[in-house]
Amino acid sequence: MKMFLTFVCTAIIAVNVASAQTTDMPKVFVMGENEKGYEQLTQTYSQSLLEAAGNDFEKAFGTWLEMMVEMDNYSKKINFDIKGVKIWMHVFWGEDGKVNHIGYLLRPIQETSAPRN
Repeated sequence: MKMFLTFVCTAIIAVNVASAQTTDMPKVFVMGENEKGYEQLTQTYSQSLLEAAGNDFEKAFGTWLEMMVEMDNYSKKINFDIKGVKIWMHVFWGEDGKVNHIGYLLRPIQETSAPRN
């Protein structure tokens, strides 16, 4: 659980909601590889998850946490270890509550002298 929380805490940048998918951007993309497409997404998906949740922080965080749990469960299902992954994510949600796009950028792991669990 400790490693999962590390993933959750380092993943949150922004989450947006929009009514339509209006770009040719792939479902999952590396941020910085198509800046024009990314800019179009950020303009199209202009409402934050917090705004979509009626400024209810607990509801917005619960939605985000539910997505993180699903990602963790899927990683276990396909036997892909995400423990300790540091990543920035920008998630673009549709009005139906489904994820339309995810932009990500892996962050380097800073080595420390302490042993990792």
